[in-house]
Amino acid sequence: MTRLIEAIRAGGAWLRMFFARFFGGKIREPDPASSASEVNDSALFSQAESLRRQGRLDEAASIFQTLLQKHPTHFDLLHLMGMALGQGNQFEAAIGYIERAIHVDPANAGAYCSLGNCFRGMNQTEKALACYEKALALRPGDADALCNRGAMLKDLDRMAEALASYDLALQVQPNHVVALDNRGTALRELAKPEEALASHDRALALNPAYASAHYNRGLALGDIRRFDEALISYDRAIEIVPDYAGAIYNRGVMLTALNRLEEALPAFDRAITLKPDAAGIHLARSLCHLLLGHYAQGWPEYEWRWKTTSLLNTKRDFAQPMWLGDASLKGATILLHSEQGLGDTLQFCRYAKRVNALGARVLLQVQASLAPLLMQLEGVAQVFPSGAELPAFDCHCPLMSLPMAFSTDTNSIPAEVPYLQCDARQRALWQDTLNEKTKHRIGLVWSGGTGHKNDINRSMALTEIMPLIQDRKDSIEWICLQKEVHEADARLLVASTSIRVFSDRLTDFASTAALVDLLDLVITVDTSVAHLAGAMGKKVWLLLPFAPDWRWLLDRDDTPWYPTVRLFRQPSVADWASVIETVRGDLARL
Repeated sequence: MTRLIEAIRAGGAWLRMFFARFFGGKIREPDPASSASEVNDSALFSQAESLRRQGRLDEAASIFQTLLQKHPTHFDLLHLMGMALGQGNQFEAAIGYIERAIHVDPANAGAYCSLGNCFRGMNQTEKALACYEKALALRPGDADALCNRGAMLKDLDRMAEALASYDLALQVQPNHVVALDNRGTALRELAKPEEALASHDRALALNPAYASAHYNRGLALGDIRRFDEALISYDRAIEIVPDYAGAIYNRGVMLTALNRLEEALPAFDRAITLKPDAAGIHLARSLCHLLLGHYAQGWPEYEWRWKTTSLLNTKRDFAQPMWLGDASLKGATILLHSEQGLGDTLQFCRYAKRVNALGARVLLQVQASLAPLLMQLEGVAQVFPSGAELPAFDCHCPLMSLPMAFSTDTNSIPAEVPYLQCDARQRALWQDTLNEKTKHRIGLVWSGGTGHKNDINRSMALTEIMPLIQDRKDSIEWICLQKEVHEADARLLVASTSIRVFSDRLTDFASTAALVDLLDLVITVDTSVAHLAGAMGKKVWLLLPFAPDWRWLLDRDDTPWYPTVRLFRQPSVADWASVIETVRGDLARL
């Protein structure tokens, strides 16, 4: 025991402070009656804390509980017991212990931070933020408390305030690794990936073994399409923490972005083993299978989309059952309804004819801008815009679940075109507007809506396609088919005399379809116009990014979904110049 006391005295301020707490406020000389018990308790405490840090939480909690039977009002035991339970996501139990610790020491800022972390884990954001504010009131300028406050503000989507909190923490402690890493995540959310990358690099310069910073660095690199480097960052994170599910999943995402799909699948498999209920990982694996043409595996797993955060609140919870091909539809009325983008609706509404052939009366509810166009869709009894009151029906099916319901594979896609037609009256009006045809008429779409999560990859700037337009302006009448034009492109479009623009007249897809019907060819990036023209049986040249959407498959210049569509693919990431050069040559031979 004498050697233990000497070690404590030599161990620095923190160790002396801890043992002073543990043994009642001061370091005492050995008492023959209590020496053995105190040495045993301190050893157990050290063992429990070591187990907690290793993530062996049940073992740690068991020892803390044993010690608390002897020391029921010991602050450190109560606090660390709460922390162990919190690490194990037993938040309510954890809160009870931490609140007891705060009752013992109401002025302890660290305990309020721990309490805030538990509330944060329970998504009780306002309570968590109040705890962090209390910690800062007790210990102003505390870097850890500022970091926690910043994390909570980030959860509340108050990114600018979160960034300010991290910056304050770094003013207090410039080499605070967690603050640097978290600052990078906030910058990334503020669409500043280059600055985010610099912040993560600073964190890793201080602590090369910090797995979180490698992971977040990978996210920032992915944002700026440096996919190979992002892959290296995820690999490094996994070397440090072999079961890092997020890094393993994002490794699969990067491999998918590099079209290394056969390597991506095992990464998704491993991530799902670690997190079986992670809907986002299941969805990513389904898209990988679908892109490879593994439809039998891809369609069923694609149903996980309804559990992802992006679609969870959009699922239609009808009282009627969902039909997925598992029951007779003879004499039944079924509602087919849109669920995601306009292009998705245009692609999968083709299944209405097949549903009707099973003996069902088909109701179709779609986005308002598509409803007029789809009024004449074969097999549909009635069409309703989104939000309209619906008549009685017996069952329903989301449009994008229909391929699974019909066990669709690449050889059984219902690809008869045209399955959409334009309105003859609107076509005549457009004919009068365009006047006599003296050149080839080609419709053009170079970018999609900015709200699309993959817009940075699927769209190009007008400047990138202008050489093609200028090169053929004497022999081609270029028609802009875009309703939405990015601000930077709008200025150039107004200045150009080579493109005819009718954006104000493209009021819905019925009007767009009538214009498309008068064209010889549509050249477009991957937007709803590609699906519209393909469904009408028009000639389409579709310009695709290196890693395309799942529906276009890989290593082919045609698509089983639309017989009249030809695919032009980037040979490498972001290489639109090569695509435009190929199109340029083919136009010369048109």
